Amino acid sequence: MFNDPEWATEEEWNAYAWFGFAVSEAQIIERQLAVLATAFAIQSQKGGNQGSCWFELYDKHGKLTLGQLSKEIKDFLDEELVVHLECVVKFRNDLAHEFFWPRKQSINDPVPTPEESIKKLMAIASKFSSVSSRLESYIDEVMMKLSLDKKTVTEEAKRQTSQ
Repeated sequence: MFNDPEWATEEEWNAYAWFGFAVSEAQIIERQLAVLATAFAIQSQKGGNQGSCWFELYDKHGKLTLGQLSKEIKDFLDEELVVHLECVVKFRNDLAHEFFWPRKQSINDPVPTPEESIKKLMAIASKFSSVSSRLESYIDEVMMKLSLDKKTVTEEAKRQTSQ
């Protein structure tokens, strides 16, 4: 799709930058889903010190892909958010696997211009940002229900990492 980075035009560099930004927005959602999956796993446990198992569970969920995390927590989310997450997973997969070299492109199809690519990447990043904002408020709500506040988790993180 684009020239070799050594020979890239300014517009192509801007497209690369938007690509990186969109991917980083997807990674934020992936981390948010790992937090939610961990919180729901803790919520399903009976008794015990919830703070001390947080990091073990988070590490387990941190190894899952965006799609796996989305599937794992979809039963805890409202239908509208599940639909948005399915869209996020599709967009992220397209970015990761086909954005620069689409498999389904015919030889006669025109190559998108950097401007067209930037426009598409801006829309994808905007979608990711919107979903991330919704997840952030949902995470706060779930954490309050679990009586897990940032201070508790931070203190446990310090204790775990000092060992």
